[in-house]
Amino acid sequence: MNKIILATILSVILLTTPFASVSAQSPEEQKKEANAKLKEKIKELMKEIVSLKKENESLKKEISKLKNPEKSQDETKSETKTSDKTAKTTKQTTDTTKQTTQPANPTGKCANLVRGALLMKCDLHGMNLSGKDLSGARLEGANLRNANLEGANLQWAKLQGADLSGANLKGANLEIARLQGADLSYANLENAKLWNAQLQDADFTGANIIGADFGSANIDGAKGLD
Repeated sequence: MNKIILATILSVILLTTPFASVSAQSPEEQKKEANAKLKEKIKELMKEIVSLKKENESLKKEISKLKNPEKSQDETKSETKTSDKTAKTTKQTTDTTKQTTQPANPTGKCANLVRGALLMKCDLHGMNLSGKDLSGARLEGANLRNANLEGANLQWAKLQGADLSGANLKGANLEIARLQGADLSYANLENAKLWNAQLQDADFTGANIIGADFGSANIDGAKGLD
């Protein structure tokens, strides 16, 4: 009888007492898992801290605006001025780009593109002047940037200080021309004739001078002809 009672009591104890879960992981693996969970928790906390900081900064700005409405208006005006200035700069850049890409459309005396013409400081950039006879023309300070002057006759022309950067002067006749201080950077002067030309202080940086004839030309101080 006592054996039956004892067996019953043991059964009740076993049924009512929860068993400790036995992990199949080793102590080292359990430690790694615990560390990984801890790191994830720390990441979540850091995200919450960053979010709270942003909210705090935003609240500070709002409070500052409420306390100093005049200052807030000044800041708004300053931002507006900056925006207007940026828009103006963008427009100027766009206008400059248009001027660079679209050829000039000269009027008046600047449209008189013949030999001996008076074209001082005329804007002729990007124009197609290939084969033109501009011999003896006065082109001091003229803008001929990116112009097409292939095969043009510029013999005896006065081009002091002219901008011929990027111009196509392939096979052009520039004999005895005056080009002191002219900008011929990145121009194409392939097979151009520059015999006895005055090229003092002219800029030939990046220019193509293959086959160009510089016989008897004065190149004192000229750049890009080394």
